[in-house]
Amino acid sequence: MSPAPATALLAAVTLAALLASHTASVAVLAALLLAVALRAPARRRWPYLLGALTMGGSVFLISPLVQVTGSDELWAGPTVPVLGPLDVTREEIAIALFQALRLTAVALAAAVYALLVDHDRLLASAGWARRSTLAVALAGGSPGRCDAAADDVGRYLDAHFPQGVRVERRLASWSDLEPLG
Repeated sequence: MSPAPATALLAAVTLAALLASHTASVAVLAALLLAVALRAPARRRWPYLLGALTMGGSVFLISPLVQVTGSDELWAGPTVPVLGPLDVTREEIAIALFQALRLTAVALAAAVYALLVDHDRLLASAGWARRSTLAVALAGGSPGRCDAAADDVGRYLDAHFPQGVRVERRLASWSDLEPLG
């Protein structure tokens, strides 16, 4: 799939996860996004998956302890001065599961976007965004796209300064720039 429709589809799936009102529908979206994310190379995908699943798991574990909802108590914990009673009800677990799945689905959609969408092709397909090309290339760390954007800047300067302008190009890493400040 080309990058623009893939990005639009991921945005729609993210919006669907945010607007869903049933736990089952959010769970299906999260499972589908997890399956798609697993198609990425293992070496690149594990930080994204670890982050998405850790965030969702944290919401599921912490949320029932800090909210006060429902009456069907499953566990009565101690009373903490700032938080109040740390009890857990069925309703709190249901809400925590829903919110954890929602957060996981959104994080997995971002992971799929970062891992599987070709950002260079996406940027190239957005002809109206030519002015942003250099900034996006620098932020995205794409030497090829950065080189092409530098060529565009050089042509622009030559066209707008006919008396001549000197442009030097150098590819440097962050470690090369650290001593500068």
